[in-house]
Amino acid sequence: MIVLVLAAGLVAMGCVKADRVRRWRRSFSPSAPELPDSALVAARVVRFGMAGVGVFSAFQFMAVVAEGGVE
Repeated sequence: MIVLVLAAGLVAMGCVKADRVRRWRRSFSPSAPELPDSALVAARVVRFGMAGVGVFSAFQFMAVVAEGGVE
């Protein structure tokens, strides 16, 4: 169940718009260099990929438990 909650958190993080991320970074460190759009898109793809792997592994674990393989 924890893996599904973490996957939901990753999906929520992936849905944050790039402008909001830039504003948040600028509020913490105004002198930091700007992130290119490609970096934000890559981070979004990685987050959604990690969430997918988490959901897949959670369902696989639930199937193993339902079969009685883990006690």
